Amino acid sequence: MNYKKLFFNTFLIFSFSFADDCRAFISQDECISEDGCDWNYEQNNCSSIDTEESILPECVMDCVDIESVDFEENKTEFCNWLINLDQSCLSDCDDETFVEVIEVFNFCNECLESDSCEEEWEDDEEHEGDHDEEEEWEDECRYLDNEEEC
Repeated sequence: MNYKKLFFNTFLIFSFSFADDCRAFISQDECISEDGCDWNYEQNNCSSIDTEESILPECVMDCVDIESVDFEENKTEFCNWLINLDQSCLSDCDDETFVEVIEVFNFCNECLESDSCEEEWEDDEEHEGDHDEEEEWEDECRYLDNEEEC
């Protein structure tokens, strides 16, 4: 399982869906009155506060020290934060999100034990294209005997 792809896809979907909630407001007054939304004067629209910076679902945003963790800069630090997280802060996550967070938790636990979090995340990213090509071949050529026939 490609944990990095799962992690980013899941969390980006949630952060963008949160942004879409704010984008539904067309007036400045409605936007400003809604928690988590801010009016963008340059673009004349409503958007979620710090949406571009957040890759985590809304249900994780209330966890302790979330604002101090920078996944992009330090995967080991992120994994340490996640492993030491009081999981009670995830109680407002739906079942699917909770399961996905636990899968990333397990991945982090393994990479921390082997002191290889930076490398493990990078390896997943490097091989992501190979995995996509394999899936594409399987989808397009699944009834053929070999890839050359495709």
